[in-house]
Amino acid sequence: MGLLSEGNPLSWTEIKLALQHIRSYALDELIRTFNKSKDRQKDAFTWGDEVELTLVRFDHDNKYVQLLLKGHQLLPIVCELNDKINDEACRIAWHPEACDFVVEGVPSQPYGFLPSHFNTVEANMKLRREQIQQILCQQSDCEYILNIAAFPRSVSISKSTRSGATNPVYLHKYYKSSQQHKLTIDLLHMNFILYVSIAVTTVTRQAITNVLFFFIHVIQIRTTAL
Repeated sequence: MGLLSEGNPLSWTEIKLALQHIRSYALDELIRTFNKSKDRQKDAFTWGDEVELTLVRFDHDNKYVQLLLKGHQLLPIVCELNDKINDEACRIAWHPEACDFVVEGVPSQPYGFLPSHFNTVEANMKLRREQIQQILCQQSDCEYILNIAAFPRSVSISKSTRSGATNPVYLHKYYKSSQQHKLTIDLLHMNFILYVSIAVTTVTRQAITNVLFFFIHVIQIRTTAL
């Protein structure tokens, strides 16, 4: 979760050199945010969700399913598409993820507190899949987007391939390839959500303020003790 931007990941050695700076900056930002918002009252109750979607490539002849490293190619296209949509209810905010075979989609605007807003969640999730799938279908007939939080045996690599623009790597051959391949296809055709990685905020601002106040109180005590 969080806002990501393009860049090169740091090595662990480089990360260790920056740890203390990051900790200090994070604590300062927490205190500034708390002081800025602690007196706000009677805000409208809003909430949202976050779905991480996995990109895959099917090799039906050999019963393989590959993770598709194509997120960096899809995001500029789908972001431009949503910039042209005038209806906020149909606009999706797309973000990169740490791995290139996953894209993250969230509603461009938070949901409200009315019962009618709960009826729009499923349709919005479906819209996210459709936006990416339409782009994939224009480029290939064997690439799909799935609602699975973890790809089966994702760290068990039997072979890697690099084929031009699509650049699919992590070629997986299952111990029971035909059954696993069929299961993945069934999930795709049924549009079945095996497991949706969702972060839904259902607490009020007052509850968040209380939690922040507690942590800031602890931080101030520890800072004084030091």
